[in-house]
Amino acid sequence: MNEPPLQPDAPRARGRELVLWSLLVLLVAGALLVLHAPNLQPSKLHLSGNFVDQAGYILTARTWLDTGKLESALLYPAYMDDPGWRLYMPGHYAALALSYALFGWGVWPSLLPSILGYLAAVLGVFLAGNALVGRTAGLIAAGLFATFSGVITYSFTAMAEMSFVGACAVALTGFALVPEQRRAYLTPLLLAVPFLFRETGALYVVPMAALLFYQKREGRFGRVALVLLASVALLSALNLWQLSTGKGSIPLSWVTDSTFNYGDAVPPAAPELSAAEWARRLFGNAARNGGEAWSYFVDARGMAAVSGFLILLGASLISLVGGLWLRGREPVVLAAGLLGLTACTIFFFLYDVAGEKGMRSMLFVAPWLALALGALLRPRRTTWTNRSRSLVGLLYGLAFLGIVFTNKELTRRAGFRMQRYDLAAGVSRQILESIGHDDDTLLVSHFNVSMEYAVAHYPVRLCFIPTNDESLRRVQERFGPIGTLIIPRDFLGKHLTPRGIQSIGLEGKRDIRFADRVMLVYQP
Repeated sequence: MNEPPLQPDAPRARGRELVLWSLLVLLVAGALLVLHAPNLQPSKLHLSGNFVDQAGYILTARTWLDTGKLESALLYPAYMDDPGWRLYMPGHYAALALSYALFGWGVWPSLLPSILGYLAAVLGVFLAGNALVGRTAGLIAAGLFATFSGVITYSFTAMAEMSFVGACAVALTGFALVPEQRRAYLTPLLLAVPFLFRETGALYVVPMAALLFYQKREGRFGRVALVLLASVALLSALNLWQLSTGKGSIPLSWVTDSTFNYGDAVPPAAPELSAAEWARRLFGNAARNGGEAWSYFVDARGMAAVSGFLILLGASLISLVGGLWLRGREPVVLAAGLLGLTACTIFFFLYDVAGEKGMRSMLFVAPWLALALGALLRPRRTTWTNRSRSLVGLLYGLAFLGIVFTNKELTRRAGFRMQRYDLAAGVSRQILESIGHDDDTLLVSHFNVSMEYAVAHYPVRLCFIPTNDESLRRVQERFGPIGTLIIPRDFLGKHLTPRGIQSIGLEGKRDIRFADRVMLVYQP
């Protein structure tokens, strides 16, 4: 345990050499974005399917910029008394609003925070790897992170994933570059950076505390206790300040009460559960997640959706086992494994990791996992001939190209899914425009059908479909007259009834088809 974490065969780049390597890393990262761009079609926003959340971020950022209020034009019946509760922390909204303030509203200003987040994260992984493990490990880590299909795909969206990951990488880089004797004092401040983008950024305290524990033997328990207490105090204060909202990234409501629904304006009170019932429901949720992940894995069509999560889970297991095997000689490896398994366990028990949700949830651990794999994969011989160096460099270069083109196929499949939803979303927008929705009234609709319309017709207000007649009535009372109601045909009778719809002055106008579902359109 007393062995230094940095081995003699792991030199660190410094000064001009570090600048040159950093520029090269950024150049390669930019080239990767250009290479994958045709698959992901960044000339337009993809406002349906797995990327539907873009609309929420865009509309909130534009409202903030125009009114100075952090509010959303997307309304949830369950939160009608406090519509802002569904918002996330303000980091990504602020980044989007700043982009619009500088460059105006458009597709590329919407994508800019994510693209910059990707570039910052790739550079941060290299700089942190160089400082903590060595230049070669930093380059390998940056290459693994930069080529991961998940980070490339979300770099071409207006969603918060990559700006959040970029903020995480800033915290990681700051931790790696500050002098060791100051890390314990600065860690809580560094954690605040990703926390202001997403609350799960607080989990970065796990690997940071692990590295502080292995930094030196003297006073290590005190250092870790100081970091944990100060981090809890600072992040709790930020959360209580309610910079944007009270919503956490992990909604516990549906775990404790399976009947909870965002569309119910009168949701049942959360039940009082015994410890045994809590445990039963949480383990039941973990079992459900495991079963769904397996069903995706064995289905060829679902494999692309779940592959990113499985890669991150596998990297977490490799890091944990590798860190234990090295017995603290490479604490970065063990620290990354602890972070990955902690995050995965939390999400399995408390959240929904089906399809691409698992990868989106876990994406913020990718910088640490890339560092761990870079530390494990770096060559460990202390002496090299020119010939052996060239051979090893060639092998690593070929591996890098292999990963690039393997992930290019994954981004191609993601682009294909975008196209399928884009076609349906474009048709639904044209239909909504043709039937003449009055944008001064409320649009109540299935979110996939109407997100493209809501962005194009900003600042129109869009409400998710209420789950029963009473919720529909309360929505109209709270938010004003409903100009258009669009519901799936199989929703009628099961949730909303013809009598309930007619009671608020709406009648059937026409049917539309979205993807594989028939939608019913009601207007006054």
